[in-house]
Amino acid sequence: AFCQLHGRKTFLLTSAITGDALLPFPYLHPHFRRTQLPPRTSLGGGSDGATAVELQAGDVLLLAPFVFHHVTALSPISLSYNVWAHDEETLRVQRLVGRAGRSLGLLPLPE
Repeated sequence: AFCQLHGRKTFLLTSAITGDALLPFPYLHPHFRRTQLPPRTSLGGGSDGATAVELQAGDVLLLAPFVFHHVTALSPISLSYNVWAHDEETLRVQRLVGRAGRSLGLLPLPE
């Protein structure tokens, strides 16, 4: 959950399905779980499937697992916080990726 306390921010949201167009970094890269390109959009959705959401003070945004997001502050002072919650499906995927990585001699994902 992402909670906006003061000011405004815009989130550009892209699902993991359309996220390949954003060129995600590979597993061994230091920026793994990030993308090389930011989502492009206009309000209401863009050509790459991104959707813009604007948060104001008091708003809360719940992000589903594996949703790529790019955040831009719209006000000079912006205060927010986020809370990570792991559901069973997300933990299962992380364990599978971690096992595959260990079998290849790679470091596991953080849990």
